[in-house]
This record gives sequence, C-alpha cells and structure tokens, in this order.
Amino acid sequence: MYDRLHHFYHHALATDNTPDSDTLTLHFPNDRQRTLVLDQVKLSEAEIALLTTLFHTDSATQYPIAKENEWLFEWLINGHTPPEHKLEKLIPPPLRCIHFSIKGEINETDAFIEAIKNMFPSVIHLLWKSRTEGVLLQHIPEADELSVESIIDTLATDFLIQISFFIGSPIDSPNLLYERFKWESTLYDAVKMTFRKKSFFYEQEIVTYYLLHHIPESTLKLVSTMLDTVMNDRALIHSVKTYLECNMNTSLAAKKMFMHRNTLQYRVDKFIEKTAIDIKQFANAAAVYLLILRLEAK
Repeated sequence: MYDRLHHFYHHALATDNTPDSDTLTLHFPNDRQRTLVLDQVKLSEAEIALLTTLFHTDSATQYPIAKENEWLFEWLINGHTPPEHKLEKLIPPPLRCIHFSIKGEINETDAFIEAIKNMFPSVIHLLWKSRTEGVLLQHIPEADELSVESIIDTLATDFLIQISFFIGSPIDSPNLLYERFKWESTLYDAVKMTFRKKSFFYEQEIVTYYLLHHIPESTLKLVSTMLDTVMNDRALIHSVKTYLECNMNTSLAAKKMFMHRNTLQYRVDKFIEKTAIDIKQFANAAAVYLLILRLEAK
C-alpha cells in the first residue's frame, strides 16, 4: 500500500521546504512502520478527507474550532446532520460562502480573523477547513460592493501571505447551504490550482474556469494555433479580452481601458484580420475568450 500511494501521490510529496503546518503524515504500521509525508497544499479537500479517514495520520489540519462553530464544522466539513434549532438560527438569507486559500504561514491568527471580518461586512462565521483553507459564511449586505483586489493586496501586505478568494452564489435558505458548500468547494479546489495567476473568482464565472480546467492539453495545443499570429502582442490580447468581457461593447471597453473608442475598434479589427476569427459574432467571441483564459493560465 505504501509503494502504491507513494507512486500515486508522487506530485504531492513533502520536501524539506514544506512548512510543518502543511504536512499530512500517513502511518503504515503493518508495512515496516513506514510513513508517507505529503504536502496538503497539493491535495484537494476530498483527497485529504479520504486519506485521513483510511489511514492513521499526524496533521495540523486546522486551527482550533470556536465552540459556537463546532456544529457547523461537523455539518459542512464532516457531513453530520445539524441540529434543527441551530439551523433555523444560522444566518438570515440571502447568505453565501466566501472560500479562501492561503499560501504562507499566518503568525497572528486572531489578527487575521479580525481583519477578514472587517473587510467582508456581515460575516457571521469563519470555518477553517485546514491551516491554509477556510470559508466565511456571510449575510449578503444590501450594498454588495466588494473590492476584492484591494482586500487581497491589504492582506498580502499586512500578513505577508498570498491569498485567493471564491465569492460564492447567493443562497435563499440555510437548508441549501451544505449542498452549495460542497459544490463550490469542488469547483474551487479544481480551478485554483490550474489558474494560479488568478487571485479571485466569482460564482458567475467559476463554472467556466472549471470547464476550462478539464480541456486536455493536446486539444488546447491544437486550438491555440489559431492565435499564434497574435499571442505575442500582449496589448492586443488584453484589449480583445476586455472587449469580450464587456459583452462586445466597444464604448464600455474603451472607457474601462481609458482609451478612445476608435483605438479599441482598431485593435478588434486588427485581431480579426490577423486571426480570421470574427469575434463580433457571439460563438466566435465565446470560443476566443475561453481560449485566452486557458492560455493565460499556462
């Protein structure tokens, strides 16, 4: 068993540089007392849950759970049925999950938790899934305007960490929380490792990134040849991407990029001329946008 797992999880073996807080040690008492030390950052939540269930482990998988959050942890993380009276008083809808993932070591946990709650209004609960991953349960405020990029920059400066977020979709009833939490966790676990350069995701786009995550490399390489003539022109690609993100609205995209509308229109026409792909047509626009996102992740 040890040899098979060692081979299967070769990509996730811990090294001398792996922080102790990120390690997961599997014990094999019937196999010459051997142990297998893995880097949890390179494992999905589902893999960690399975390994800790099947094997005796040593793992600093999470920070201490606040007493008022114990039943929530047992429900969302371990899948145990929650007490009905607790569920009724959970959070007034609409609510949502805000998932986060950290690279680095948090030395001041209490200060970090306080900072997070101050930056995300109406957060009621914070649960640690591991020492590098957690989820916020938030009552969605009426003025729902999050400056996620600013939050990420502030946390990086104050705590010397890299952090990414996934802002989940609204939930109208606490009874739907468990199903939504699991689904969003699955999506986030997949895309955050593939799209390492992207520091935050919204529920409106996460499925798109999830589908892109499953595009075979052979297919990506074949299709990417369509953009060979323009991929080295970063300004052009950025302009086209912005144009597509603005629903092919030239005026809106130009305003967002602080340029004249005619300049952006020229770049769109240049892209069409060089690639022979008419991105003013929805089907072509969608295909090109997905391809740009996938190539940027490489």
